[in-house]
Amino acid sequence: MSRRMMSLFYRPRLQPAPQAIPAPGIGGHRGPLEPCLICLTQSGVSYKPSEASGAAQATATRSRDHYRPPRCTGVPVIPQGSAAVTASQSHRVGANLFRSGALHACRPRSLMADLSGNDRNTDWIGSKVDEEWGMWREQLKLLSALHWILTFLLLAPACVLLMTYLLFTPFWSLPVVYCLWWITDWKTPERGGRKSQWMSKWGLWRHFRGYFPVKLLKTTDLDPNQNYIFGCHPHGIMSIGAFCNFGTEATRFSKAFPGIKTFLTTLNGNFRIPLFRDYLMAAGICSVNNSSIDYLLSRIGTGNAVVIVVGGAAEALNCTSKEHILTLKNRKGFIKKALTHGTALVPVYSFGENEIYQQCLFQDGGWKRAVQNLFKKWIGFAPCVFIGRGIFSSTSKGILPFRRPITTVGLYSFSVAIGGETW
Repeated sequence: MSRRMMSLFYRPRLQPAPQAIPAPGIGGHRGPLEPCLICLTQSGVSYKPSEASGAAQATATRSRDHYRPPRCTGVPVIPQGSAAVTASQSHRVGANLFRSGALHACRPRSLMADLSGNDRNTDWIGSKVDEEWGMWREQLKLLSALHWILTFLLLAPACVLLMTYLLFTPFWSLPVVYCLWWITDWKTPERGGRKSQWMSKWGLWRHFRGYFPVKLLKTTDLDPNQNYIFGCHPHGIMSIGAFCNFGTEATRFSKAFPGIKTFLTTLNGNFRIPLFRDYLMAAGICSVNNSSIDYLLSRIGTGNAVVIVVGGAAEALNCTSKEHILTLKNRKGFIKKALTHGTALVPVYSFGENEIYQQCLFQDGGWKRAVQNLFKKWIGFAPCVFIGRGIFSSTSKGILPFRRPITTVGLYSFSVAIGGETW
């Protein structure tokens, strides 16, 4: 390499700093004549080059053939507002916050928030992270709502198709073994199911709660030495308020009411679908028939809350955002169970449940309503025709629910009196 080429690579650079402050005696290590991060970390401000560093640079310029980096004198020039100064100041602010105990090492977002509030050169860091995280959080909420809708509409038929398909493949033994095990597990949905605490605490449910958002309003404490029946209204299209509050830990029901275990109930026919029944039981959902309710209120101790969406499919056919229509006629069996077992009866209402979808209501006597009633009579499920928002745009039509707040309130102090005694 020629001398001219070497001069292009090894030419030392001097940076003027008219407002810099000299700080001799900080350096002492070897390095190039560039800004020294070690000195910067120790001092936190910028400095101008001293006479010694200037002489060293002149010597290095004269002897380019045998160039050796001079010693750092601890007086580099760092322009204010540069990336190095910002990093040093951020490090100093973070160290002070950790030392004072104001920050925890496992909370990086808090670090960014404190940096953005304590140092003007790092304001953009916290705001940028919060902005990007807010965008991702909104996308997670959208995906969680889409997951719920697809699960509600497609999971049951998908499980049936999967088991049928496996029968005609080399894996035909899997559905056969499952069916044999299913026979031995037939009564489990009527015996409290097998709720998975891990599944109820999925972070997915927290994003699903925040999509609307769903809120649980606590009015009083519940005695864990007593059993309860929660009569929930309205059913809505998908009973999102009941599931989010009593089927998951998204609203932290167990912390609001310690010692109370919730058992959300649904039609017994849902537990006749292979694989789908196991998903429901893992979510803490049980059968709503007589034997199941009797077992939950009398066989497994106290502190149990049986959640019954009283209106069912009939109430779903009448849900509309313009008026509140409840289905209670000929549906007083849950009151009889409360009287029989001396159980406190708790009316629960989810405000906003009927506003998350726009349903096409058909008049009684028409053929469309007759088809809905026929499905409801045969399979217990009413095919509702509803419209929501789009997946990629809130102004288009689609299957996602509208983002309307759902607030669940219960009159937990209500009790049933039998024979002059209050239960």
